[in-house]
Amino acid sequence: MVKNITGTALLFYIVLIGSTPVRSETSSIGTAFLCAGHRAPPHRLYRTSDSSLSSHAPTPLRLSRRSFLSSAGGVGAGLTLTPFVESCDAATGAPVSLPPSSSALETGLLEGRVSENLLSFPRYGMEVPDIFYPSYFNGIWNASSALTRVEAPAGIGLFGGNATFSRTLEETSAPPLQYKSRFLMAEANQAIADREYNVKTIVAATMGEQSMRQVRSATPNKFCCVVAPASSGGTLFAIDIIALNRRQERVSDTEFHCAETVRQLIKRIGVAGDAPSGSNAPIIKEIETVSLYTSMPPIEQMIGEEKVKLANIRCIQRTATYLVPGEDPLSLKKWEIARGRPVDVRFYDVTYTQRIS
Repeated sequence: MVKNITGTALLFYIVLIGSTPVRSETSSIGTAFLCAGHRAPPHRLYRTSDSSLSSHAPTPLRLSRRSFLSSAGGVGAGLTLTPFVESCDAATGAPVSLPPSSSALETGLLEGRVSENLLSFPRYGMEVPDIFYPSYFNGIWNASSALTRVEAPAGIGLFGGNATFSRTLEETSAPPLQYKSRFLMAEANQAIADREYNVKTIVAATMGEQSMRQVRSATPNKFCCVVAPASSGGTLFAIDIIALNRRQERVSDTEFHCAETVRQLIKRIGVAGDAPSGSNAPIIKEIETVSLYTSMPPIEQMIGEEKVKLANIRCIQRTATYLVPGEDPLSLKKWEIARGRPVDVRFYDVTYTQRIS
């Protein structure tokens, strides 16, 4: 069933980790990465190609609030973003280099973020250039994703209101989303997700067969596309997904954990056939997706009158969506009320099956 897209209740079903969709009516046009009076903690900032900055990290920079808001509100479709690895010493203001990787963090960190439902912004960095899956991921899989749990850590108001929260809760009893996912073999007997293929199959399953209009970029660190969901009356949306943090853990021969935090920008660019106006500001959020994969023993299943054997991978997935302050006072106020907590947390059970005999 194709979801409706109205106003800021956009749907974005694209998440780069394992290409598992986030079906969110408040945080995305597609997956989708989310007490008053207290100042939010210091932030990690990322320099973009147009000097825009991203929030949420522990190292302070010498930057005024006005400058920050101006930069954060000015991002748009086609933005490229790279980690800003230079910060300032708190006492002297002299530039200091930040560590390029947090790969020394202990294995089990990602499982803890899911099992303990941690609400802090992730402390791992951009550890790997892509997610490198075990070789048994190779091939095309039939995927099934079921929403199992929804939470609003910063309150239902910041989630999107009672009606939006209730509709999202109803999805926990809806049939699982069915789509295909493809992984390709890479170097060192590892697999990588075919991001463009996977996004296209997810968009077709959630927005309609002809909804994907253009893929502008499809790399591990940046995915940009234009969609026109079937229920949007031909309205075009430009979507940019830019990787901020990435981590993977090979827990055992059958367990693989990975996570990616992205900045998601969604901008209405007009109606199909019209010249893009480019006048409206994008909706910007940051989303962490943690996926805990387990390779299960093969299962047998009847297809027609034939008994077949299927490879079987199970995944427990958690998404957390964080607000990013914009130029308007309401956006800034919501960000301050959230106090660094995610406003939308969801858990999914995902199953991948592939015929092997």
